[in-house]
Amino acid sequence: EDLQFRGQRRRAAAAVYGREDRLRNLLDDEVAAAALQRHPYRWPSIGWLPDVELIGREDVERHSRLHFVPNSAVLVLVGDFETRMAFSLVEKHFGGVARRPDPRRAEVREPERRGERRVQIASEGTTPYVQFAFPVPELFNDDFYAVLVVDAVLTGAQGMSHWSNSELAVAKRSSRLFQALVETGIALEVRSRITPRQAPSLYQLTLTLPDAFQFQAAEEAVLEQLERLKSEEVSDVELAKAKNLLVTGEFLAQESVAKRAFQLGYFESIASHQMLNEIEPKISQVSKEDIRRVAIRYFAGIGRTVGSVVPALKRR
Repeated sequence: EDLQFRGQRRRAAAAVYGREDRLRNLLDDEVAAAALQRHPYRWPSIGWLPDVELIGREDVERHSRLHFVPNSAVLVLVGDFETRMAFSLVEKHFGGVARRPDPRRAEVREPERRGERRVQIASEGTTPYVQFAFPVPELFNDDFYAVLVVDAVLTGAQGMSHWSNSELAVAKRSSRLFQALVETGIALEVRSRITPRQAPSLYQLTLTLPDAFQFQAAEEAVLEQLERLKSEEVSDVELAKAKNLLVTGEFLAQESVAKRAFQLGYFESIASHQMLNEIEPKISQVSKEDIRRVAIRYFAGIGRTVGSVVPALKRR
């Protein structure tokens, strides 16, 4: 291996190390690996450090030949341009790149859940975290949009994360979990994430705690709010507010050329950019009964995964 490739691999490893230094992200990885046993969504996109260290030049070149081809790519053009001229430039620069056979994609299904799973990370830091992860359906399932509304009720978040490693949205002051956890001093912060995917994935709630004595109180408070969704109808005002937050969030996700390009590219890569036109109508159709139904179905204890970051006791 030459020096240039070794340098590239060191930078990739440094990215993984840097990710592991951020405890919330490490918690994301460990919880996903515990919650999902077979599906590739259980792997972090950057990869695990031992895997990165084993990658050789031939591995990179083989992967590039197989996958860096037109039928595995999405090209997004956004802005004020002349379409015919743009297409001619695309043809000029990319027309000579040959397609390859589409890779065989095996359908991977998770085994039936048989109970709650837990994972604990001992940390040399001082901040404790706890994360709750629940299975949620894929983008093509209407229940996905009902879970989006549930998240808006719980955290007031502005909707979908369009990338699995994007920052979790911070709960708003008027949301149920903020009032139940932050205003009472049980948690310093509440974050959530739900990502549109081709296959079932996870809905994550992550709490930053003031100290390690709040784990039990935090868990009880979160589960209490989830049980409320199962047993009580949300009010008309709360439902309307949640839907407005989601629609506003999707509008803000395309407020710039760069954001619009990313949004179009992401949805085209997992399904079709045309699905962007379906988001607002599907959100508007979510009813109070849908919220209660999906809460009962997806927030059951048997499917729950709980992860925590516990500061290690310092030795004197």
